[in-house]
Amino acid sequence: MDDLTREAYGDWQALLKEAEGGDPRCRAYQPLLEVVVQHPQAARVFPHLSMWTLRLSRCPQYPFDFLGLPEVDLVEGRAGLLGPLRRVTG
Repeated sequence: MDDLTREAYGDWQALLKEAEGGDPRCRAYQPLLEVVVQHPQAARVFPHLSMWTLRLSRCPQYPFDFLGLPEVDLVEGRAGLLGPLRRVTG
């Protein structure tokens, strides 16, 4: 596992701990977080929670790169891809 993947995997583990600790933002995502933590090869992108939405980024810090990666909002019951107009840039 390379350093970037190891760092991303650590972020997934941290979110799972928050979910297990009862953080309401993370609780809905707990089944997904458990699967990713059980399969480290799936942790090649960084998880980022924003406004109750789980977004995946190619980089760990701002400016995040969400372009073309899925976003999941289990609270609102929606999922989708971020298009170029919704990309977060610096």
